[in-house]
Formats: sequence, C-alpha cells, structure tokens
Amino acid sequence: MNRDHVLFWLNDHCDSAVHAEVAIGRGDYRYSVLAVSGVLRHWREGPAAAKWVGDTREDVEGPFSVGDGPGGAALDLSDVPADADAWESADRDEVGVALAEGVWLRVAEVSTNHRGGESR
Repeated sequence: MNRDHVLFWLNDHCDSAVHAEVAIGRGDYRYSVLAVSGVLRHWREGPAAAKWVGDTREDVEGPFSVGDGPGGAALDLSDVPADADAWESADRDEVGVALAEGVWLRVAEVSTNHRGGESR
C-alpha cells in the first residue's frame, strides 16, 4: 500500500466526518502534534476553494480539508513520495501514511453510535 491508495481513500470519503492526526514516534513513545475533526472536503469545495482557482492538478491529488474555519486543517500529500509506507485498517474505516521517518498522518472515519453521540 502507498500514498496513492491513501489519496483514493480520502477522495472516496469526501463529505464524511473524519478525525485526522499527525503523530511522531520514537521507540515505544508516540506524540500527537496535530489533531482535527470535521467534514472531509475535496480541494475544490468548501470555504478555501477560491484560493485553488486555476490549479491544474488532478482532483484526486488533493489537497483535502478537514473542518471549517480556524479550527480546520488542510491535508496536502503532494510532497509525500508515491512509494511512502501506508496502511488501511481491516474494516477500511482508517488509513495512514508515513510523512517522514517516524512521522505519520492517520485519518479515520468517525461514526456516531446511538449512546449519546460517542465517536469511535
């Protein structure tokens, strides 16, 4: 699995609620350096779309945005090597890709259950 698989997963999950996290790890330790939850949108949609007018990249290449307003974040994987290590969970609701040695992006689809709106 590689970066392109993650890009296709992101593209397929647009308009879904997700949680995205960038984490660094060394040995047994893992630290989250960025976490954001919200609706995953394609780069041509949402409040930041105007800044991408005229961009000629393919739609699936991103970037993608998670959440709106000042609490949101952009996910741009264009500088991540195509052969970067990546993974997908067994139930296909989560993906991850190595951004650099010891640095990972993880994106998980968020579902709400019937017990008070808890997320998984």
